[in-house]
Amino acid sequence: MAPEAPTFFLTNGADRPPIVHSVFAPSTGTWQYTHGTPDIVACPSTLHCLILDPVRDHLADRAAISTTAANKLIALIRKHGYTCDIILETNASPTTTQTAAWFLRMQLSDIQGWAPEVCRDATAVATVESMWQRKYGTASPFASKLRASPQDGENITVGRMRVQVMSVPSLGSPNQRAYRIGNTLFGAYGLAALSREDWSATGSITEPDAASDVGVHRDTCTDVWTAMQRVLSLPEDTRVYYHRGEVNVMENEEPYKDVRHCTDINQYVDLGSSEFFTRRQGEYQEHWLEQQRQKSSRRRRGRRVNA
Repeated sequence: MAPEAPTFFLTNGADRPPIVHSVFAPSTGTWQYTHGTPDIVACPSTLHCLILDPVRDHLADRAAISTTAANKLIALIRKHGYTCDIILETNASPTTTQTAAWFLRMQLSDIQGWAPEVCRDATAVATVESMWQRKYGTASPFASKLRASPQDGENITVGRMRVQVMSVPSLGSPNQRAYRIGNTLFGAYGLAALSREDWSATGSITEPDAASDVGVHRDTCTDVWTAMQRVLSLPEDTRVYYHRGEVNVMENEEPYKDVRHCTDINQYVDLGSSEFFTRRQGEYQEHWLEQQRQKSSRRRRGRRVNA
């Protein structure tokens, strides 16, 4: 009979917070934990861990990818004697092709004797799994079914850590998920510290139309505002880890800010849901008009050059 699950979980910063490592991937501009966004989060009591948001590297000089960042994660796991239970991602998308989850699953299966769980929707590896089964059969050590996608409010146990799943839809990422472990939160920094300059997340810019919500959708804004309130309502000392490569981190700076800091710099913290939608509509229109002015300026310069 399998042993009962442990009754002790990390619940706050007082009882040994999780160990976090990161590896920065310059080719994709994303942090993976040794300075930046989490990649390995380990239980200090059992040394069981999870891997978060692993990426494959883009090679700028040729049309290829590499596994340099993923290999660094494997090296960290070997160095510290960790056992990986599961690989998770914050931006779940079936079209995510840059994930290194399948590569890591295969490598770790060989290292620790069994494959960590991988979520189907977050890794775009369902097709790879089917192909593997057709080629090697269902008896292959990699033929096990992928885990169902984590749902909002679900708790995942890793060692003695309780990993709470939070749905935090953001602008341009309706399937964004965050993971809360004790007093740490991964995958929600952009939402917690939202600013008007963050227009890259909205996708392509089209002509705004207030009558049809073109550019900024009311339902999307409502979902984002609700998720933002949920994150900012966490205890002020909750550590919100960076998850975007453009965040500047000094050499000796820890790769997170607390909820108190995020509340101070969030430009929408005092707005209600309707006010948030109205503000974003106006900002979107300003951004679109500025783009049109820049396009007109480039066309005029082009005509002068060709004249």
